[in-house]
Amino acid sequence: MRRFRILAASLAFLAVGISSPLLAKKVEKGAHTAANTTAEAAKTGGKTAAEGAKTGGKTAVEGVKTGGKTAGAAIKLAGNAAAEGVKTFGKATAGFFTGGPDKAKSEWHAGAVKTKAVSKAGAAETKRTAKAGGSATKTTAKSGSAKTKSVAKTGAAKTKAAANQ
Repeated sequence: MRRFRILAASLAFLAVGISSPLLAKKVEKGAHTAANTTAEAAKTGGKTAAEGAKTGGKTAVEGVKTGGKTAGAAIKLAGNAAAEGVKTFGKATAGFFTGGPDKAKSEWHAGAVKTKAVSKAGAAETKRTAKAGGSATKTTAKSGSAKTKSVAKTGAAKTKAAANQ
């Protein structure tokens, strides 16, 4: 029984000794592949993040432009409506002194109709400006998104190739 144990131990030692270089080569190759895969994945992540940040920046800039144009259109509308209001007040006041309360009332109503028309036209222009800017912002975001996706897919393919080496 003792001889059998010694023989089994010797065979096990011999088997491990023979297969050790083979295992070492596989472990070394696996470590090399893992290192390449990790490096490629890090590059992919970095490129994708950079592209995403670029897209976010461009979209934000486009959004600011849209906001500025819309605010400009709204300010123009406010100025025009205020000017019409002042004209209405002036005409109603003059009408009061030249034709009495009835003349003032008719001038006031006529001015109110004109002010309302100016306001509606300005509101429509402001809305058009906002929609056009929103469309431009959306287009910028979509094109940037497509570029980011493309970078990520290309990087994923390189990472997969590095893993399969």
